[in-house]
Amino acid sequence: MALPPHALRRRVFVGSLVSPLSLYELQAVSCAVVGIGSSGIIRFIEDVLDASDQHGATDAGSRPRKPVEAVSEAALERARKVVEAHGWEWDECAVTVLEPGSFLSPGFIDTHTHACQIPNIGLGQQYELLDWLKHVTFPREARYTDLHYAERTYKSVVQRLLNSGTTTACYYATLHLEATKVLADVCTTLGQRAFVGKCQMDRHSPPEYCEKSASQSLQDTKDFIDYCTRLAAAYAPGPGGLSPANPQDALSKTLRRQTESAEMQASINRLSQTLEDASVDDKPASNEATNGVVRAPQDPSSVNDGEKGNLEFALVQPILTPRFAISCSDALLAGIGAIVTKDPSLRIQTHLSENPSEIEFTRSLFPFASSYTHVYDHFSLLTDRTILAHAVHLTQEEMLLLKERKCGVSHCPTSNLNLRSGASPIAELLTLGIKVGLGTDVSGGFGIGMLSAVREASVVAKVIDFSRRRVDAETEAEVDGHTEAATEAAAAGKRDLTKGPLPIATLLYLATKGGAELCAMEDRIGSLEVGKDFDALLVRTLSANAPFRSGQNPNMWREDDDTLLDVFEKWLFCGDDREIASVFVRGRVVGGSTPLD
Repeated sequence: MALPPHALRRRVFVGSLVSPLSLYELQAVSCAVVGIGSSGIIRFIEDVLDASDQHGATDAGSRPRKPVEAVSEAALERARKVVEAHGWEWDECAVTVLEPGSFLSPGFIDTHTHACQIPNIGLGQQYELLDWLKHVTFPREARYTDLHYAERTYKSVVQRLLNSGTTTACYYATLHLEATKVLADVCTTLGQRAFVGKCQMDRHSPPEYCEKSASQSLQDTKDFIDYCTRLAAAYAPGPGGLSPANPQDALSKTLRRQTESAEMQASINRLSQTLEDASVDDKPASNEATNGVVRAPQDPSSVNDGEKGNLEFALVQPILTPRFAISCSDALLAGIGAIVTKDPSLRIQTHLSENPSEIEFTRSLFPFASSYTHVYDHFSLLTDRTILAHAVHLTQEEMLLLKERKCGVSHCPTSNLNLRSGASPIAELLTLGIKVGLGTDVSGGFGIGMLSAVREASVVAKVIDFSRRRVDAETEAEVDGHTEAATEAAAAGKRDLTKGPLPIATLLYLATKGGAELCAMEDRIGSLEVGKDFDALLVRTLSANAPFRSGQNPNMWREDDDTLLDVFEKWLFCGDDREIASVFVRGRVVGGSTPLD
């Protein structure tokens, strides 16, 4: 029986998996059978390792010392029975039996990165934030008026992130509407789950890289949201929509038309009228030059007879992106607040308290606010779908406000250190119950893959702990109950993460499930669980006893008696994209060094 055009062949994996359970605990299954349905959803996960197969000693922490080994014939037969018990035909499924040292893991979720900045990665190491923006970043972002450059760059950027294991990314594009549409197109074509934001910035930017007015910025934002809803409708599987098996079809000329939403348009028109006196110039800016890229003329018609897709289930979604408070006028921030008040399902991303000079400048621009965080709160931008990058220099009052508003923080340790911004106390945020994920923040950060963020997060936590212990020794202070975070942790019977290094389970959680919580997607991605989308990595490590060949990762060393948790920890700190054999988003192979068919 032929599959529908939008359906995938059912997949079955037999082998090891590692997945987060909570902030404090992970799951490592030596031999499981995992079934992926034709819609890319995990249908079953069952342990097929018989008790008689388990052998070996335990380590000091009572962790089983069972070394990784090949799937036994007995385990494979049990897997077959599980598959058939679910009504599937074994021979009709795409079955992959994992080799020793291989495992499945959830895909990484990068909660803060700038797709447009990857071409200047590694530049400007001598600067702090504001000078780095002025001398390195803004001049290069201005290049994205050239749509040929935008398309060429974004295609490479998105595929590189996919191959590095990033299955979901929260992207900052540039202020250019058309180039941001290109990024949304590319993510759809290549199959990456993404939240794409057109930067909003109408002041304190170079004249050649600044939006003409608040009203024009809001209009472009509305246009981009509308574009993404049309893209979602075209990509939806089934009758009337595009088969996701051929997502490149979504880039038809019809989709590239400028479409209109009457209700949203009326709302923006009313808001623009209100902001008329607040903006420098409310005359609409001229259309961006297309630089030879053919864009269909403005036309209110759209795909699927005007149908709009459900953004909650779209692969690519818009995210409101006021760049940071410094670059946004009061009128613009008020307008963004009005949009999200009208549609609370929209996500918001921005920067917060990254650098002392930035904080000082922000306070001078918004003297009515008691803190940087209160600026965003004043304009109704702190919601349970707000992602705040950095949060390095927060007061206790600001932390409690974030907790009250249920906002999330994207911890960007690499860029925080690289631009000399500081060390974010994310352990304190976590212990308070604030949502935290990880971000690469390229190109302030110099690693596009999430493994670099995981490693730097571990280092930063250790550095903060060094400082805490030194202060405690000097003051001979009793640290139990020292902060509100520690008090809450003790009351809840949880480990106080502010003391000591972050556990491996916590680091994995931040890179996966924590990021899913920030994106309000924790019910669908972030871990390998039945009912969730199969956004996953197939990681393959080689034995150190195997012949070492040119091109292999010299930093990755796996002993034959290493356990699954040993292998996972080694890969987390020593591995790279060469071990990421296949990358899956919603069950579809979208990247990897040696991807499965």
